[in-house]
Amino acid sequence: MSEFVMSESVAEATDAALALVQRTSLTRLVADAVENLILTGALPPGSKLNEATVADRFGVSRGPMREAFRMLECSRRMDTDPGCRLNIDPGSVAAH
Repeated sequence: MSEFVMSESVAEATDAALALVQRTSLTRLVADAVENLILTGALPPGSKLNEATVADRFGVSRGPMREAFRMLECSRRMDTDPGCRLNIDPGSVAAH
């Protein structure tokens, strides 16, 4: 059997990614990514987001996605409707 060897650049990138996850929760990382999409206009005000669809896009389960949405609700970036869909607050971009 041969030993698995990783190039130095791949090892450094992997170490950096692992360090980020170790010091930051997955929920926080997802919330930050969604918030960045809102602030850059990639998700314009009035957009409706489905929890399952966004979770799938980011490759995470619905649990961390649901918590990320709650964090964004608390920061007033979005609000929810009964169908687990989030509406991006039109004032959230202007508040940035």
